[in-house]
Amino acid sequence: MFSIDHILVVMDAQASHQRAMQRGLWLAQHFNAQLELFVSHYDPALADGPLLNKTVQRKARTASIESKKQWLEEQAAPHRKEGLEIDIDVVWGKPLHDEVTRKSVRCGTDLVLKATEYQSKIHRTLFTNSDWQLIRECPAPVWFVKLDEIVDKPRFIAAVDPMSGNEKPEYLNEDILAVATELQCNLEAQLHVANWMAPSIDSQMGAKTAAEFRKLQQDRMNQLLQKFTSVDVTNVHLAAGRDYTFLLELVNKLSAQLVVMGSVARGRMQRLVLGSTAEHMLDQLQCDVLVVKADDFLTPVRL
Repeated sequence: MFSIDHILVVMDAQASHQRAMQRGLWLAQHFNAQLELFVSHYDPALADGPLLNKTVQRKARTASIESKKQWLEEQAAPHRKEGLEIDIDVVWGKPLHDEVTRKSVRCGTDLVLKATEYQSKIHRTLFTNSDWQLIRECPAPVWFVKLDEIVDKPRFIAAVDPMSGNEKPEYLNEDILAVATELQCNLEAQLHVANWMAPSIDSQMGAKTAAEFRKLQQDRMNQLLQKFTSVDVTNVHLAAGRDYTFLLELVNKLSAQLVVMGSVARGRMQRLVLGSTAEHMLDQLQCDVLVVKADDFLTPVRL
């Protein structure tokens, strides 16, 4: 059973608006969860080097870390007065994605929140290399914040893949739905479930006709949803012979605020269950994205 008791928020001291923190405050209030504001800090000028006195270096690095802690305290203070439990932590290290992964494992967090990077030239956010590495490495669910805020009674979409066969653990679909239905319950959200299959896959499923394939798709979805009675069958969306643009269209049609999806490991390689076009698709999605791993996922990051 999925629950949210601890939320790790990746903070960006350079950003003018802390979207990830705002999302974390909203979730903490609904789940009565502990919030932890986290900064991974590294200054090349204070890194180990033969030209810098070690004592001076240590003092300067300590002062730099303390300044980041003070900034986090300032961010947390007004919300603590409202009764929220908020911790802070600053670590010295890089790259960001490795430090976030290590921190998530050490504190046993239930959810990581990170804002995607806003690109003013195209007026939308894009996934950075750190974001993609977190998708590959972090064992905890990672919520990538794109929107400034979530509306009341929002609409969420769980993107599942009951037709995947042996390509991924069958229980990953259940993990996706466990997370999505928990959010649905606590956030009073309207949950939709979606699945689509590219045309090239149809012939591999043992269906001789398009009608047989659609029936097989429906049967597998029905079987998957048996455990999740809170899902309204009228909110299940199936498409055969479509690519990822089906999800983009569905998000726009529903004005969805969040898509919940999964990723699956093959050794050190990772693949989103939505296929090789996932990177292009995620950048186009005009909503938040929550990526879920299977319970048995092991991070490749050295802890």
